[in-house]
Amino acid sequence: LQANETKDYAFTMNYKVPNYTGTYTLVAYIEAYANDADNSNDTLSASFACTKDSTGIGNANAIDWTMGQNIPNPASSVTRIPYTLPQDGSVTFSVMNMNGQLLLRQEVRAEAGQNSIELNTGDWANGVYYYSMEYQGQRIVRKMSVNR
Repeated sequence: LQANETKDYAFTMNYKVPNYTGTYTLVAYIEAYANDADNSNDTLSASFACTKDSTGIGNANAIDWTMGQNIPNPASSVTRIPYTLPQDGSVTFSVMNMNGQLLLRQEVRAEAGQNSIELNTGDWANGVYYYSMEYQGQRIVRKMSVNR
């Protein structure tokens, strides 16, 4: 670019702001050319204001992880629950019967990406159960059936 010349660029990578209030600075590094006398002008920065949505109920888009339906469903002896995390972290799985009695609580250290947990349902009575997964203060609950 020549002096005082501009160029628009659309960034293709999403950026999650680590804090929801205040300001943050985005810095773009522009490649220097050979024998560039002043590399300090090879960056571009801009400040942005960021505020937290204060509606009181989090947006559905705020959940950036998933927990799928158990496979197979209904389960007979073993079932697998798929889940996906945006980053490495600790997740807690729980299984409750229809009366809300806790049958299983297991903390798992998982890596970013697709994962699954396998549960042995062979000792459970036929019926409907609820399983949940907690990750970073959020919880997803699903229903499964056991039928032998």
